[in-house]
Amino acid sequence: MAMQVLCNQCRRTLEYLAERPSFCSYCGAPLTGAKTPTPADHDPDAPTVLPSTLSVVPPAQPAVPERLGDYRLLRQLGAGGMGTVYEAEEIGTGRRVAVKVISASFAASADAVERFRQEGLIASMLTHPRCVFVIKTDNDGGWPYIVMELMEGSSLKDLVERRGPLPPEEAIAKILDVIEGLQAAHRLEIIHRDVKPSNCFLESDGRVKVGDFGLAKSLVKEAHLTKTGAFVGTPHFASPEQVRGENIQQQTDVYSVAATLFYLLTGKPPFWGSDPTATLARIVSDPLPSLRSLNPKVPLALERVVRRGLERDLARRYANLEELRQALLHVKPGPLTQTGLLKRTAAFVLDAGLIWLVGQLALAVMASFVPSRLANLIDQLVLAGSFIAYFTITEASAGASLGKALLRLRVTALSWMEPPGWGAVLVRSLVCYGFWGLGAVLAAVGQWTGQLSDETAGIAGWLWSAVGAAAMCTPMRARNQWRGLHELVSGTRVAHATRPPPRQALSGSGGWLLSFLGGRRMRPAMPAGAALPESIAGFTVRGALSWTERDKVLLGEDVSLGRRVFLWLRGTTAAPLDAARRSIGRRTRLRWLACGRQGDWQWDAILAPQGCPLPELIHSEGVLEWSEARVLLEDLARELAAACADGTLPHVLSPALVWVQTDGRAQLADVALTSESEDSQITGGADEQRALLLLRQVVALALDGRKIRPHEPPAALQADLPDDARACLMRLMAGEAGYRRVADFAEALARVEAEE
Repeated sequence: MAMQVLCNQCRRTLEYLAERPSFCSYCGAPLTGAKTPTPADHDPDAPTVLPSTLSVVPPAQPAVPERLGDYRLLRQLGAGGMGTVYEAEEIGTGRRVAVKVISASFAASADAVERFRQEGLIASMLTHPRCVFVIKTDNDGGWPYIVMELMEGSSLKDLVERRGPLPPEEAIAKILDVIEGLQAAHRLEIIHRDVKPSNCFLESDGRVKVGDFGLAKSLVKEAHLTKTGAFVGTPHFASPEQVRGENIQQQTDVYSVAATLFYLLTGKPPFWGSDPTATLARIVSDPLPSLRSLNPKVPLALERVVRRGLERDLARRYANLEELRQALLHVKPGPLTQTGLLKRTAAFVLDAGLIWLVGQLALAVMASFVPSRLANLIDQLVLAGSFIAYFTITEASAGASLGKALLRLRVTALSWMEPPGWGAVLVRSLVCYGFWGLGAVLAAVGQWTGQLSDETAGIAGWLWSAVGAAAMCTPMRARNQWRGLHELVSGTRVAHATRPPPRQALSGSGGWLLSFLGGRRMRPAMPAGAALPESIAGFTVRGALSWTERDKVLLGEDVSLGRRVFLWLRGTTAAPLDAARRSIGRRTRLRWLACGRQGDWQWDAILAPQGCPLPELIHSEGVLEWSEARVLLEDLARELAAACADGTLPHVLSPALVWVQTDGRAQLADVALTSESEDSQITGGADEQRALLLLRQVVALALDGRKIRPHEPPAALQADLPDDARACLMRLMAGEAGYRRVADFAEALARVEAEE
């Protein structure tokens, strides 16, 4: 049961379940000699703990049973916090999962059991692939347990302990995965509150998933289990506001993510001490140690991002995880494309024109009192000085000249998005001018000394500029980021200054399933005498979404977790979903949950999406803007490429399989809920070809509102599109004359995004 201690300094009551705290999280005073509060000390405004609805483990029960529900426990994976995690096998399917069982030391506490139940409910709301997926929660014989996907890899903590500090590029990639998972939680107004390296798990491909939402807090339904003044979290990665017992916001997770990144880069948390009390005291009082003093390989730009994420002052810390994500994306320059090279040329023309105007003004001023031969030389020297000073000052201080800034380009260090330093930019400017403009200065000297006529000097100057510019650009290749000789010598490069804008939400893609069942849309016709089962396995049936002789799709609900599922019923002779399809955890594909047989039917339970099919969205809202369609096509192209690679592409394809989420992202379903004419379905041919045909249909529907047959001759798109996007899409619409693989289209689309 929860125990209490009264602070002698501020007279506030703190509650704890296990180890007695050493200091007050309100005022920081030591709790030496502090007493257990009496009724006279009780705060009448303190929250009341409601009784748990779950039964608790009998105190005399000595050990966790070998089997809980449909799961056979195989071995212990770890223990900590409120529970013990076991590897388990699902009886019937053989699927390996992780089962978290409440620890016996907490089982007698109604408060602890209720918190354990809340952990399962909160975590089950998260279906993002960067979050550990909760399959179910249940109670067997008084043992509450949570079933999760099995993470067979290690954690970020294990990775750093094994290898030491990570290279900056790798550390950023890992933490971006963490941010992506936490953003899914924040969209549901869930704060994790215990982000740390040991709660970030590695998959076999090196990607990261966030788990252990045992301390998570819902801002929608304030948890009565969190005691005011009680510190929760891991000391080394806790935010100052957690330590002080203040209000918890999304910025709390921002701090812990930045602290985790600090650990990945240095092998140490930002603050540490001889014991938890000392650590917590340093978090709220000591200055932040220099990250680069612990790891000199960390670039200055990255250290600035981490320091801002660890600000004690909430007004100066990143307001949310998206701001932190954008800052990390801008730390490393992205690739420059051929279109970017054209922008560089246009920027140079703008800058050169500005400098030329300066020269013309200087020449006009000197014309009245300086001989013409000398005036031309002075004019060329003024141009040379203006050129070198202009580019050196603007690119070293601001990272871009005026022309580059207008076209969203920046001069950066070779590997990181930061000004390369005054010395490097000065070398860059001198070498550039040497190739481009030095000939004009030398020709003006020859003209002044009489060795060259005016006409010869002019030709020599222009010839030098043409040959020099060609020589300077000779080494430019895509593989070296289109760097010229002046950049190779100075160790600099040019990159895009900004990333694409945040993705937009689509208002019409929410609540479609409910409106479908509510009768505002046509429901499937069921034969006379046909009846829906009340439940299938543990899923309550809420209605029919699709009903044919071949298969049926029912809307079910996992009541224990409050989430909707598709129950896909097919005849027992139909081919079952193979293991590759059942194991998919990609965000762009509906997640498989369970399977079985009921009567003459086999069924699969698939997590229901939150949006609506693309044809329904276009019907209700009209065609999409390019910024919306691009996001949809990016997701769909990546999923189709992955499905072609692992053999999980649905046998029948149509735009009705494409679901649009409320945030504009796409997911691919295995069966359509809305009827489609047979001539619009894609049923035969190689997977790559079928996937490309589906992309053609989606482009025509999303941008032009047209439904086209799979092999319909290509037609020009009517939508207002950027030139690069139109060229990319028209190549797709060209059919056999266009892309050969979905991955080729995905790469072309990514280049379009980088150039916008």
